[in-house]
Amino acid sequence: MYIILVYDIKMDIAGPKVLRKTFKTCKRYLTHIQNSVFEGHITQAQKYELQKELEKLVRKDKDSLIVFTAPYEKYSRENFGAWKMIRCQIYYSLSMCGVQKIPVDRQTIKTLAIRGFN
Repeated sequence: MYIILVYDIKMDIAGPKVLRKTFKTCKRYLTHIQNSVFEGHITQAQKYELQKELEKLVRKDKDSLIVFTAPYEKYSRENFGAWKMIRCQIYYSLSMCGVQKIPVDRQTIKTLAIRGFN
């Protein structure tokens, strides 16, 4: 399965230590894309292991962690600039979460990435 993992660690006294350990754990399973964002193909068993390791690290009352899951990667990743790719990933992520008001398919994402959002 293909996942995108995003985390936000509160930077209090223990924050830097939690951040380092969370980063290293995610790096063992996924590819680091940008600040606190990872993506990759992993098995269900690997996802379970990752989840168990992160549950020990992430503080439920202070930190947040979001995982977007898809059976396979539905778009081709092309870098045309940071802002355009972020917008494409947001549109794609919203469609994977069941938001129906945004018409997103492979062709729409490709068109948005090439032409921009204006």
